[in-house]
Amino acid sequence: MIEKETIEAIKSGVDLRTYIESRGIPLKKNGRGYVGLCPFHQDTKPSLSVNIEKQLWQCFGCGAAGDVFRFVELYDKLKFPLAVEKLHHEHPHLKPLPAQPDQPEPLPEPKIQQLLDRVISIYENNLENTGKKVLYDRGIADAGLFGRHRIGYCNGKLKEILPQTGPIIEELGRIGILNSRGGEHFSGCLVFPVFDLDGNIVTIYGRFFHQATRRHVFLPHRSTGCWNIWIIKSCSDIILTESIMDALSIETAGYSNVISIQGTNGLSNADIGMFKAHGVSRITLLLDGDDPGREAALRIKERLPGFDITIKTLPDGHDPNSFLMANGADSLAGFIASESEPVAPKNVPDTPALSSLTAPDSAPDIRPAPDTGGDGFTVSFGLRKYRVMGLEKGARKLKCTVRIEHAGRLHVDTLDFYSARARRALAQDICRVFNEAPETIEADITRLMQACENAANAPRQEKEASGTVIVAGREKQEAETF
Repeated sequence: MIEKETIEAIKSGVDLRTYIESRGIPLKKNGRGYVGLCPFHQDTKPSLSVNIEKQLWQCFGCGAAGDVFRFVELYDKLKFPLAVEKLHHEHPHLKPLPAQPDQPEPLPEPKIQQLLDRVISIYENNLENTGKKVLYDRGIADAGLFGRHRIGYCNGKLKEILPQTGPIIEELGRIGILNSRGGEHFSGCLVFPVFDLDGNIVTIYGRFFHQATRRHVFLPHRSTGCWNIWIIKSCSDIILTESIMDALSIETAGYSNVISIQGTNGLSNADIGMFKAHGVSRITLLLDGDDPGREAALRIKERLPGFDITIKTLPDGHDPNSFLMANGADSLAGFIASESEPVAPKNVPDTPALSSLTAPDSAPDIRPAPDTGGDGFTVSFGLRKYRVMGLEKGARKLKCTVRIEHAGRLHVDTLDFYSARARRALAQDICRVFNEAPETIEADITRLMQACENAANAPRQEKEASGTVIVAGREKQEAETF
C-alpha cells in the first residue's frame, strides 16, 4: 500500500491547473475557477471545469471527474499506483516514495526488454497464417512492412512452448504478457511492438479484428508511446495518424514518414518536445474523416505552435485504412500529395484488387506493361516504378539497364540479373537511396527478373505462334552483316 502521507504530499505539492495546462490543455479564467476543452471526449465547447480551491476537476460533458491522480490515470491510461509514481517522478522535490514491502521488486528494465523481445519474436513467427491474412484483407500487402515493424500474431499458445520450471512464467505475468488466470493478454490479436528512439520496446499494441466489443489493448502499466517515432531522426516532414493500421496504410501508399499517435489523446508534450529536438518542421494531420476526427485535428494543431501544420480530411467519414481498402494505394498516395480533393480511383498495375491480396502465398503474375516510349518496358510494385532498357538475354545472362523512380528520387544501374552479386549490389543501393526494407526490395528484384524473362521470351513465343522467324537485337545486327 502507498502511504497516505505520500499521496497527500503529491496532492498538495502539485498544482492541478498548472499540471493540466502542462499536458497541452489551455484553461481560461471563469469565475473562481478555470475551464477548458475536456481531453476525454470530443469536446467542442469548454466543458472541463477546474476548482483551484479544492484542487478537483470535473467535465460536465462526459461526467469524468477527480483529482490530479485521476487525471493522470485517464490521460495516460495508468493504474493508480503508477499514476502516483509518474507524478512523483515528475516532481522529485516531493517526499520520496517508500518501499512497498508487500509488493515484489519491479523487474529491471533490461530484463523487461529481453522478455518483450523474446515474446515478439515468437509472435512474429505466428504471423504467417491467420495474422498475415488479416493484414492482406485490410489492404496491407507489403511483406517488407511486416518484418520492418516486427508485426506478429498471438495465437494464445505461448505457455505451451515455455519451460514449466524456472521464473519465466512468473516474470511474464509481472510485465503483463500473461494475465492473472495464466492466459495471454493479447490472445487473438495482431500485435505491434512500439519502439522508442533508441529501439527499446515501449509497449505492445494488440488489435482485435473479430470482436465487436473490444478492439484495442496495450500492455498494462506502460505508456502507449508513438508508433514509428524513430523516423523523426531522418525526416523533418512527418504525417500523424490516429492508429497503427492507418499508419501502415499510408506506408503502403509509399510514405514511410508516418507516425501513429495511438488515439486522438495520445500525443504528449514529451512527444512534441522530441519533434522539436530532432528538427521536425512540417506536420500533416491525417486523422479520421468524421466530425470527431476534424475536431481532434484542430485541437492537436493548437498544441503544435512553431510547426508548419497541414490538416487533410478524408471524404465520407473514411480513415486512411478504409480509404485504402476502398480505393487502393495509388488513390491514397494521390490524396496525400494533393492540395484538395482525393484523386479518383484508378485501375493501375501497382494497385491490385483486395481480393487478390487474400492469398499471400500465391505467385504473382508478372507481365511487363505495354510501353510505347521506345526500347524497354515499365513495371510497378507498390509506388516503386522500374523501367527496363536495353534488355539482352542469353543462355547464361540477362542484362539490362534499370531506372528506378520512387517518391521523387531516382536511381539508374546496369546489371546482369543472373549474377547473384549484381542483384545483391542493386538491392543494397535501392535500400540506401529509397530507405526501403531489404525484404521489400529483394522481392521486387525477384519479380523484376521474372518480368525481364517474360519480355525476353516474348519474341520466341510470337515466332512459334506465327511460324515466322523474328530476328531482333544483336542477332538482327549479325544477320544483316552476314
